[in-house]
Amino acid sequence: MPTQINLLPWREELLRAKRQRFAVLIATCLCCAVIMQLCLGHYLESRSRTQKQRIGLLNARLTEVDKQVNQHQQLELQQQTLSAKLQQLRALQWQRVKPVQVMTLLATLTPQEVYLDSIDVQAQQVVVSGVGRTADEVAQLLEKFEQSHLVSNLVMHSIQHNQLRFGSQYQVFRLSFTLPFAPQESEYEQ
Repeated sequence: MPTQINLLPWREELLRAKRQRFAVLIATCLCCAVIMQLCLGHYLESRSRTQKQRIGLLNARLTEVDKQVNQHQQLELQQQTLSAKLQQLRALQWQRVKPVQVMTLLATLTPQEVYLDSIDVQAQQVVVSGVGRTADEVAQLLEKFEQSHLVSNLVMHSIQHNQLRFGSQYQVFRLSFTLPFAPQESEYEQ
């Protein structure tokens, strides 16, 4: 008697097992993909938060630096204003002491027998008129002025010989020179 073997249920069972395994693999892959997606999303979000914190710190630092730059610009403006005021004060101080310095200079450079009639000071230019007993004394006056380092651009405008003054004969002269010295910072900071 021939035995009949039914191979279909075994094949069906094997096919069902393969389908089950395939479904489990698909579910596992889907779970792994979801987990990887979540991990990747969390990682990217944490990186984004870190970058936002860095940007926030950089913006805060940038704001501080901008404040410092503004303060620096204000200080520079104040320094320029104060420097201009100080320059004006130096100029005023120079105007105040200039006559004294001119008189001191003339007193040291003028010989004994030379007399000054008028002194005209305009800015740095000084014009002096006077008389001397002899031409040698006027020449001595010119020599002293030429040798002085405090006088520049010395010009003798006129010398008139034997002019009657004070009942005697005098040499009348007129000269001009420039004062090279100007206000120095060290002079007025004392």
